[in-house]
Amino acid sequence: MEEKDEEPAGAGGSGAEGGGPISVLESPAQEDVSLAWGCCGPHGADSGGVRLYSGLLGGGVGEYAVREDGSLAEVAIRRGGHDGDATVVDLAWGSPSDIGPHMPAAEAGSCHSDGALASSGLLGSAGTDGRTLLWDPRQRQPALQAPRCRRDVNAVAFAAATDCGGGGDGAGPLLATAGDEGIVRIYDIRMFGNGGASACGGSSRTAGVPALHRLKAHNCRALQVSFSPHIRSLLASSDDQGRVLLWDLDRTTHLGEGLDTRPQLLFVHAGHPLPVDDFSWSTELYGTLASVSGSINPEVVAAARAYPGAESDLPQPPSAVQIWRPSEDILPQDPHGNR
Repeated sequence: MEEKDEEPAGAGGSGAEGGGPISVLESPAQEDVSLAWGCCGPHGADSGGVRLYSGLLGGGVGEYAVREDGSLAEVAIRRGGHDGDATVVDLAWGSPSDIGPHMPAAEAGSCHSDGALASSGLLGSAGTDGRTLLWDPRQRQPALQAPRCRRDVNAVAFAAATDCGGGGDGAGPLLATAGDEGIVRIYDIRMFGNGGASACGGSSRTAGVPALHRLKAHNCRALQVSFSPHIRSLLASSDDQGRVLLWDLDRTTHLGEGLDTRPQLLFVHAGHPLPVDDFSWSTELYGTLASVSGSINPEVVAAARAYPGAESDLPQPPSAVQIWRPSEDILPQDPHGNR
């Protein structure tokens, strides 16, 4: 059996004509992990070419260049940010407009010699070690990191680059995380810099960096999180109990005198019988989502109905993939005028 920390290798293919894959990454380190498209930055040899990033077993993040024919070439395997026995289970790319104006290295925690984070964007990674790291594509080590969680972090997301509206309680560039603690945390990325969140050779000082919001309505494992592509203040998160929750970061509820406010829970989609492993916002239809969960085998349902004494009107199990949208009076006004 091959070692799990074997580094993956890119391989070209002939899928363009035969309908198969153009390129294949073959390694045990690629099993059950995450992918994200991004960029290598303006200072790379290929002048900011397209990159495919892959989370790996053993706490690594792989970077692959995409050749003109679509095949992949390994550029780098980054290790040292996540624990060696962790798996990087989610990746997200934050474009320049996601992460906002770039702060000097002294503030942002970057170790790059030119004194600024990459103008191409940042890569976020979430791992089973409770860490959420932000990577400058020009560096081998993470540039920033969020406060470590006590349990697995399952998802990471940046605010949408297309946002023209609210900023989530007046915050700057936003990062959201979700995990086995059942809490969705929202951070202002600039606070990591103010907290000295450099992961470049020193110990992390982010333990005291507060989250802008801690959303606790799941009461079970939170599996995915994503900002709306139309308005940054609209956030969705899914969980182990078959639900997708919608939050408005700009519409807050006061918790009482002397206490903070919390974002309002707008809507709960509870149509799945099994954990919602993933969901996606429509980029064209405002407020519309597609969510997916495991499905119940129809043969099992049929056998249950045929069992002596079973209810004859057992409902059909909901489908694994569902497309849905809250009513117009629930959704906030889209900055582009859509409802």
